[in-house]
Amino acid sequence: MTPESATQLRDYLLPLFQQETPRTLRILQALPQESFDFKPHEKSMSMGTLAWHICKTEKWYINSMGEGKFDPPPTIAATSDVPATFAEIVEAYERNTPENIATLGATDGESLAKVLNFQGFIKLPAVLFLQLVINHTIHHRAQLTVYLRLVDAFVPSTYGPSADELPIELQMAQKRKAEREG
Repeated sequence: MTPESATQLRDYLLPLFQQETPRTLRILQALPQESFDFKPHEKSMSMGTLAWHICKTEKWYINSMGEGKFDPPPTIAATSDVPATFAEIVEAYERNTPENIATLGATDGESLAKVLNFQGFIKLPAVLFLQLVINHTIHHRAQLTVYLRLVDAFVPSTYGPSADELPIELQMAQKRKAEREG
């Protein structure tokens, strides 16, 4: 990959990253503090750890792209540095987002085109890890929406209205249909 094509790809992917951050922020802001330790399964991360994982790994991926190397990743299930509240996680995400965007915008074409070794199992030009981090965040954000539903909390919309944000007319039509069928 040439530095020019890497820069063009970054310039294409960066707005996509920017479009996803408000969606992620909406989900993080909806997380109820009383469910911070909720886990849907023993193998699952807690709601708080998963929210922190999103925030921490976005920063790690993007810094690694800018630095041209992947140091050991943040431990996925580590709880030693997880903030105590969702408010702290939201604050960190809000602080990190402009820093992440600035880092991406300032990374030159040579660095973006440099092939990086991701923990010995993926070797790609640095810029392609931006797509990976976008997908990673979407994946874990979707998990959090399931957690929200399982604790009977409000689920914000991401790509259209959630069942909690449907217009009242549509909710009533669905209720009438269910009553007719049931």
